[in-house]
Amino acid sequence: MASGGLAVSSWLLGLELRLEAGQLRLWDVETERYLTTADEDREGRVEAEERAQAALERVEAAEERAEAEAAARRAAESRATTAEGRAQAAEARLAELESALQELQQPRDPSA
Repeated sequence: MASGGLAVSSWLLGLELRLEAGQLRLWDVETERYLTTADEDREGRVEAEERAQAALERVEAAEERAEAEAAARRAAESRATTAEGRAQAAEARLAELESALQELQQPRDPSA
């Protein structure tokens, strides 16, 4: 133990029980890190849950945006289809009127 405090080792577990700042802590000899306390575990879970909730909210917002974009796309496609139909009807009517105009412009046979 580097700090010179009290430590009890267990070679079987690979842990040392150390007294640090008035608190008993378990030190993992292999990783050279303290094991987390119950409070640290609880804090970690709370933070992880908060991150998960934030991620879920981002996913839901993205899904809502995607649905709104899909609805806008469907509406635009519907307007385009309607406009195409109107354009075709206008072209057909124009062809009819041009044909009628040509008939009116043809000279008439006075004997008829």
